[in-house]
Formats: sequence, C-alpha cells, structure tokens
Amino acid sequence: MKKYGLLSEIRRRRKWVQMGQQVHRYENLLNRQFHADRPNSKWVTDISYIHTGQGVLFLSMIRDLYDNSIVAYKTATQQTVNLVLDTIRLAMKKEKKKVAAELHLHSDQGFQYTSQAYFNLTQEYGITPFHPLLQP
Repeated sequence: MKKYGLLSEIRRRRKWVQMGQQVHRYENLLNRQFHADRPNSKWVTDISYIHTGQGVLFLSMIRDLYDNSIVAYKTATQQTVNLVLDTIRLAMKKEKKKVAAELHLHSDQGFQYTSQAYFNLTQEYGITPFHPLLQP
C-alpha cells in the first residue's frame, strides 16, 4: 500500500444509543435451528445499514428460512418502528394466503422489535414473535 500511496479506511467505534424502551421480550423459539420444513413458517428479520453518498439508508427485510428467499423489504432514511411495521405489512400482503398457521418471526431485541406497536401488529396477524437473547 505504501508503494502505491494507498491508505486504508479507519473505522471508528460506534456508540450504541438506546433508542427506546424495551416493552416486550420474547422466548427464543428458534434455538439456532435455521431451517424450516415448509415455506412461510419461520421468518427472520433485521435492519441493515447501507452507506451511500447521501448518508445512511436503512434496509428492513424479512427472509424465509425454508428457502432463504426475501419475503419483503423496505428502505428508509431513518431507523424507526414504522420501517419494521411496514415491512411486516408488506410481507403479509404478499404472502397472506400462503402463511402457515403458526408463523414464527425471529428478530434481535432492538427497540423496534420490542415495542408495543410491533407486539400489537404481530398479534393482529397471528405471528409468534421471538428473540434470541431472552434473559431468564
């Protein structure tokens, strides 16, 4: 790198900020079993950060563990509960007739996934939410 005058990018440590109160915590039903026997029975969801020239873009997506297909995704310039809720609504709109009787939705314990609004929406659709880090 020195020979060609190249410099590496130095990544700064991120400061994590608590963005909301954790209202709901869920059991770890997935228990590291990252495969489903049938479509639309086990979904996983998370938010990714995409760095662009205009700033950070937040990508919320839901993936089906049966075939690793993307069920739904939404992007936004802010990380909000509504980003997650809109992703779930989109997934249910697209897959409503195909969703298994017991759909499990696995997520981390970010503020979006422990909010009252998330809990209400999952109950409305009959989805069982769960997280991997439940403290006994």
